[in-house]
Amino acid sequence: MTAKAKTPKRPQTYVTMKELCEVINREAGTIRKWQITGILPKHLHPTRNERNHRIWTEQQVYGPRGIIAWMERNDMRPGRLMTDPDNEDEHVENLRRPKYLNGDQIRGVRMMVASGRSREYILRRLYPRTDYSTVEGLESALVRYFKRMGWDFPAKKRKPYPPAHLRMGQPGPKPKPGSAAYKRQQQLVKRRQKVTGIHF
Repeated sequence: MTAKAKTPKRPQTYVTMKELCEVINREAGTIRKWQITGILPKHLHPTRNERNHRIWTEQQVYGPRGIIAWMERNDMRPGRLMTDPDNEDEHVENLRRPKYLNGDQIRGVRMMVASGRSREYILRRLYPRTDYSTVEGLESALVRYFKRMGWDFPAKKRKPYPPAHLRMGQPGPKPKPGSAAYKRQQQLVKRRQKVTGIHF
């Protein structure tokens, strides 16, 4: 009587935070908030891998009691009382747009980028037309949004490298005779003369 050969178990595959964000169209901060505040059921909580990153099993995400089914069952759309379910993706995208910029301004920035305008030019033209309190705040919001969308945004211009005589630094003021700095300087001069035999 021969023993039945054991069929090898299929290796367990996991869903990372980045993959889950793409699947359910939510930001990582939203998913973390669901877990921390207890909105996400315990059986859908992630485990940690060797790098301490959150991971989920495929069953936790795609299963009949998984995250996708849980979101549909509980209508986890943002602004669900005002949002048409058919326009959910568009509504989520509008929520992710920078706070003080509308769609026309974003399109205008993209046109300026496409025409080769510099970052400084774009900020100078756009800032007076927004409610941002500082140019730096506007710049930070644009950089984050363009990065999230996968669009190119002009890099900062580097300041020109100073010439050699400026990099070496200018000589400082001469110490006053009788001061402690003057005495130290004289001691160094005498020591150098003694070592080199050269009188300065």
